[in-house]
Amino acid sequence: MYFAGIIGLNASGSREVFISLIPFNLLVTSAILFSFHKPWNHRFAMVFLAVALTGWIAEWIGTSTGLLFGDYQYGEALGFKIASTPLLIGLNWVLLSYSIWNMLTFFQLRFPFRIIFAVILMVVLDILIEPVAMDTLMWTWKNDTVPLHNYVGWAGVSFIVFLIWSRYKDMEENPLAVPVILLQFLFFAVMNVFLIL
Repeated sequence: MYFAGIIGLNASGSREVFISLIPFNLLVTSAILFSFHKPWNHRFAMVFLAVALTGWIAEWIGTSTGLLFGDYQYGEALGFKIASTPLLIGLNWVLLSYSIWNMLTFFQLRFPFRIIFAVILMVVLDILIEPVAMDTLMWTWKNDTVPLHNYVGWAGVSFIVFLIWSRYKDMEENPLAVPVILLQFLFFAVMNVFLIL
């Protein structure tokens, strides 16, 4: 899907179709990733929802006030919106943060170093995401400029999200977490190269 997305989003004849498939990609990636999660229990469901709500509420505050990230608005590429904020953006926060947090179990980093490293990875990923998001009209920034304010806000929200994940002690290593997050980094890095070219 990611390889097809790179080709489809950079081909003029298929670009609009592939932009419309962004929600499908997010849903399918999440479904496959979390089908490998263990253990599925009430506690994990609560943490999952807490992260999704934290991410969505942060984005809603961001689009409504500009306080957290700066002056931006969502387009139509991420699908159905409530209060001008796509519902799927909460799932995106879960997907990215879960994959990074799960990947870092391999390194057995101690608290708080695991959270700090996780936040750094999230910010680096956001740096790669922003130009592609603007190009595909997932969201737009005032004057087409991503403010430094955005990355500070992204780091702050990520810190809260990883604090939530840190409270969930039952998580086992998910064999798809590393491939998924590496695909995210690779996809957005390659898309940025296409934008430069």
